[in-house]
Amino acid sequence: MAVNILFVEYENLINSQAVKLLEASRAVAFTVVNSPEAIPEALRKNSYSHIVCNLKSEDLACASLKSLPSSIPVLVICDNADVVDLTEVHVSVIQKPLTYKILFDFIAKKSIISDATLEKYAMGDQDFIDQMKQLIIEEFEDNLEKIPSYLTAENFKAVKSNMHQLIGKFAMLEMEEAHDLSKSIDRNILNDSKTEIPHVHHVLFDVEIALSQLKRSA
Repeated sequence: MAVNILFVEYENLINSQAVKLLEASRAVAFTVVNSPEAIPEALRKNSYSHIVCNLKSEDLACASLKSLPSSIPVLVICDNADVVDLTEVHVSVIQKPLTYKILFDFIAKKSIISDATLEKYAMGDQDFIDQMKQLIIEEFEDNLEKIPSYLTAENFKAVKSNMHQLIGKFAMLEMEEAHDLSKSIDRNILNDSKTEIPHVHHVLFDVEIALSQLKRSA
């Protein structure tokens, strides 16, 4: 599933630093509700990969927060992270402020890669798997460095070339959404860059997440 955050925010939304952080990350889709009690209705209307709550300490014990499905990772940012224990309900609590690193690390905990296809190719050869992972790590690092500069320079031929090379890596790691988006970019960016540029940012965010997960498993 694509990263799609349900953000629960009690503050003035116009001045919320947490919402501004989400808005600055062009690859993260999110919906804002203004209280924990609104979460169940939001979950009935849409599917979310993560829930992030920016709450007052007194709101942490509410029933809606404690009844969240364990299948969705939940991050709570509050004034006092020690005020209440929510560990039994699969919720991580941190103290303000929310930073990009905290948000990224939270999102990246949910795996978007699989070793199944790699293991199938390797036929039990762990050295082969390790070597392939290292090659993918190096290619992902290279793409994260180069593609943003290509976008800035509007060098869409270079973006197309890099995305074409990534298609096979995404298939190997079973990153279905990134695989489909990179194919769309490869086909269309020269003729419709306006539509495809947001897809490029989305793919780069997935590459960043996958890279962190590959490094942890390497």
